[in-house]
Amino acid sequence: LKAMKPGVERTPWFRRNYRREWVIEDDSLVYRYQPGRNDFDTIPEAGGAEWHHVLAIDLGYNDASAFVLMAYNDHDQSLYVLEVFKRTRMDVTDVANKAKLYRQRFDLEYMIVDGANKQAVEEMRRRHDLPLLAADKTGKPDFIELMNTDFNLGKIKLKRGACAPLVEEYSSLIWDEKSAKRQEHPACENHAADAALYGWRHCYN
Repeated sequence: LKAMKPGVERTPWFRRNYRREWVIEDDSLVYRYQPGRNDFDTIPEAGGAEWHHVLAIDLGYNDASAFVLMAYNDHDQSLYVLEVFKRTRMDVTDVANKAKLYRQRFDLEYMIVDGANKQAVEEMRRRHDLPLLAADKTGKPDFIELMNTDFNLGKIKLKRGACAPLVEEYSSLIWDEKSAKRQEHPACENHAADAALYGWRHCYN
């Protein structure tokens, strides 16, 4: 096989059947993040342009809450994911305090949050004085495909070493083949990935 098809040993099919490795088919992955193409070490010079910072939050309690900080500027077509934080059992005050820490460090243009828990979002707005915008969650599969176009073009880049929770999700989140509609597999974590999608929809790189 290797003589007839050079490189076949790197395919998921070969690795599963001949090396007994657990490998996910690339086609089944939800997001087209690719190490190397979609990574960076140091954010480039903006050439005097202003950096726009966006913080996106996916809320959970037993499931993890996830925070994704991203940046872009007016002279660069790439979106840079600067850091990702994810933790379970965070209550409303924990989430609000974490968001305030980001707000102290960066001039945030938007703070996007999963609006499904309206009570928690309103408490953070009123009691913690956070200017939160509810994430637009309509047409999720379609927007994932649009985001994947940016991944394929190398226009989304994750900072190496600072985005491990998101990289882990991108590497394991697959489509549910048994579902009648296009949706992610319920056994896979997608909290950081959802937060990144919320933020990406508000960026204009």
